[in-house]
Order: sequence, then structure tokens, then C-alpha cells
Amino acid sequence: MSMKINDAFVKEVRNLQESMLKPAHSMFLESETDDLSCVIRLTVEFLHHIQEIDSMDRSLLSKYGDFIDEADFQHRGRLLLELFKLQNVFAVLS
Repeated sequence: MSMKINDAFVKEVRNLQESMLKPAHSMFLESETDDLSCVIRLTVEFLHHIQEIDSMDRSLLSKYGDFIDEADFQHRGRLLLELFKLQNVFAVLS
């Protein structure tokens, strides 16, 4: 996936990582928080990429909005996992 990295994208990724990694540090091993950080970055990249594709189901973008807005760590983690699974399905179908 080729995507031009810009300041807004980097800020979005860092803000999401910071908001999810703070509570994760008390529950996860360091290697797991590193993995979580990577999954967050990949998910944001994926969602930015598919926003350019007109045929993408709007419910996926809605789910991303839910992920962004969710405050509860566990529910937000579940949404992130769902988005990551959908990313894998999209990659297989492409």
C-alpha cells in the first residue's frame, strides 16, 4: 500500500497509540504493547487507504468512527481487533 505520510496521519496514529497504550501497560507485556502499537498503526493506514475506494462498505468506516470515539479500553480493543480482521479479509480479496 503506497500512502503519503503526512503530519495529520502521524498525529492521528500517535494520539490513538497513546490513548490505548497507557491503560495497556498495566495489563500487557512490553512485547504485547509493541504489537498493539503496530496493529493501531496498520489499522489507521488501512482505513485511510480504503477511504479512497468508492466501493468500500460504509459500515466499515462507521466502525472506525466507533473505534475513534470509544473511551472504554476493552470495547475499543475489540473494535480494533474487528477492524484488523476486516483488513486481512480485504487484503485476501484484493
